[in-house]
Amino acid sequence: FRRVLFRSISFDDLECPFCSRMHQTLFPATLERYKGMVRFIYMDNPLEAIHPWAMQAAVNANCLGAQSSPEYWTYVDYVHSHGQEINGEDRTQAKSFDALNRIAHQQATLDKLDSTALDACLARQDESQVRNSMKIAESLKIEGAPALSVEGERISGAVPQDQVWLVIDRALRAAGVEPPAA
Repeated sequence: FRRVLFRSISFDDLECPFCSRMHQTLFPATLERYKGMVRFIYMDNPLEAIHPWAMQAAVNANCLGAQSSPEYWTYVDYVHSHGQEINGEDRTQAKSFDALNRIAHQQATLDKLDSTALDACLARQDESQVRNSMKIAESLKIEGAPALSVEGERISGAVPQDQVWLVIDRALRAAGVEPPAA
């Protein structure tokens, strides 16, 4: 077991196709490569001007996360890998919201979460937690998603995993630790 040497902050938008690609490929490979040496802190940063259902997706994820951290990640994984299902053929916002709620309810049912509490949370659509995350992104002058920060070094946009690993390796070396062999 290796202790976590540093944290990397990931600012994500659940409707963003570049975020989706990074979420599905970079994170699993990076966590496997660094085996506990790096912890990713996930922050919501929905780009509302161009992604009309990203805020609701983030709120719904947080509603599930309030009851169970694993269900939060299952929802985020699903949304990132099924964007077309949420967009639908006619791409109406109302249908996208319905799809997001349906997915959240299915997840809650499968994992036997408190459906009454989830229904109340989904109906409230309290954006305060997401907005707080967005304020942090703004304070760091992060203007888009995806965006990573590794020990203060910013990586903006969807970049190849090797470039991210170079930054992580550099941070590990600065901490006096030799990164895993390629």
